[in-house]
Amino acid sequence: MPGDPLQHLLPGDEVPLNTDRDNTIAHAAAEVRAHGFNKAARKGKRQFAQSGIVLVKNVSGVDLDRFCVVGLGDPIIGPAVNLTEYYNEVTFKGHIPTEALHLGKFAVLQEPCANGKIVPAVVSGVTPVRLARYDATHECADVFDGDPNQLLADRCGSAQILWAIRTDHAREPPSWRRHNIQTNN
Repeated sequence: MPGDPLQHLLPGDEVPLNTDRDNTIAHAAAEVRAHGFNKAARKGKRQFAQSGIVLVKNVSGVDLDRFCVVGLGDPIIGPAVNLTEYYNEVTFKGHIPTEALHLGKFAVLQEPCANGKIVPAVVSGVTPVRLARYDATHECADVFDGDPNQLLADRCGSAQILWAIRTDHAREPPSWRRHNIQTNN
């Protein structure tokens, strides 16, 4: 097609100097290099490898470290505010966990999170987390009332402990554990 800057050339054709074509190709290559062929990533949306990872806004009033536990509250953007965003992005407000409100409704942060910021968190899947009061008879865990730094190990709870290191000394800090936080509900 005459005038088409992206026209195909045949072997032996002279390659005309065309900055519009060259810039279009360079821009397309940069997008593919940065985001692959993922349309959502090109629009600035985060994509996660597993559906058990959601975005959580820290509304606890304090900065939280990676692998801290937050109780899940309302969506960041509810359907009354923006129905399209509510359907397109699963988000929650993250609070200091309490037994009264958050048993079985918690997430483990995957990045450090300042108060008011948004980070990915695991609601279903496998992630490291600290456990309090673990012994060999404990197979489960759930929120530890008022403590975002660890889950409370027990014989029942909404998280299954897949692997743990037992600490025998009361003065030792809780050890890191990997657990499956797939809820039993």
